[in-house]
Amino acid sequence: MGVFSIRLDEKEKILAVVRKHFFTFGGIFFRFLVFEAVLVSFYLFFPDNKWKLAIVLILSGIAFVFLVLKFIVWYLEVIIITNQRIINIDQQSLKKRIIVEALIKDIAEVAFIKEGIFQRIFNLGLLVVEIKGGGKIVGLYVKDPKRLATGIISLKNKNEQDESQLGEKSSQ
Repeated sequence: MGVFSIRLDEKEKILAVVRKHFFTFGGIFFRFLVFEAVLVSFYLFFPDNKWKLAIVLILSGIAFVFLVLKFIVWYLEVIIITNQRIINIDQQSLKKRIIVEALIKDIAEVAFIKEGIFQRIFNLGLLVVEIKGGGKIVGLYVKDPKRLATGIISLKNKNEQDESQLGEKSSQ
């Protein structure tokens, strides 16, 4: 499996790719902007020094690299919903990722949680998919968690109907 790819079975189709809501990256971006504002103030209000510009540029470059790395980790954290399974890729750092897969038929329960006014205004929340046998797939701060939960439940029901029809045809 590559960094941006996932292997699918022959009959498997990707139905949805779900990422965290963009506002969840806003906190990191806001801290970056505050740090840059502090650096600009340092440059403007401190007395001239031959190292002042070099220090500001080096710190600004380090902050920008940190911002880009955080964005990559944020972007790679994803839930992929196919017609056969749900794949949760929890990218914790550039070197560490946790992948949890569950077949659609193994889903026990699907729920969503919206807490607070911010999540209600921006229509984001927590998506929780419980798997038979005790596991969980958790999508943090996804956009429109109710629609996702409803879609997963209808996909599970459709798969159950398809399996029961196959079972009836094979028994005849």
